[in-house]
Amino acid sequence: MEYTTEQATQPVHGLVNGHRNGSATPNAGEPVRGPAAIPARTMRAIALAQLLPSPKHNVRRHSAASVEELAALIASQGLLHPLIVTSQGADRSKSKSPRFEVAAGERRRRALLLLQQRGQLPQTHQVVCELVPPEQALELSLAENSGREA
Repeated sequence: MEYTTEQATQPVHGLVNGHRNGSATPNAGEPVRGPAAIPARTMRAIALAQLLPSPKHNVRRHSAASVEELAALIASQGLLHPLIVTSQGADRSKSKSPRFEVAAGERRRRALLLLQQRGQLPQTHQVVCELVPPEQALELSLAENSGREA
């Protein structure tokens, strides 16, 4: 399933235009101008098994406790933000299924895998992801990491 935000009219797993409950988060004092103010975003539901960590980005070590805590939050609240991924085309293994590298959201991916290993998510679980071109992936990864540290 693939669509852009201009085409999206229904929430996907609680997300509309990348925000919970469809509410945009404008800068203080800045009016929301409607769909034209929101850049087109390609959102796609991707099987968890097709998501791989990106070797191109700063891979931070996430403590087991941090992943465990996030898994508990996802189990109770759902995934609040989509993963940001780049397409890697067809895998060279027997399956020939496309693979996607996680540019931003590796800790969320690991928490989802933990829930899947525990049987709390089906093996066919699909994750809402924002598909971005490779040249934009590093920029978004750095922005997400710096936002977390601020």
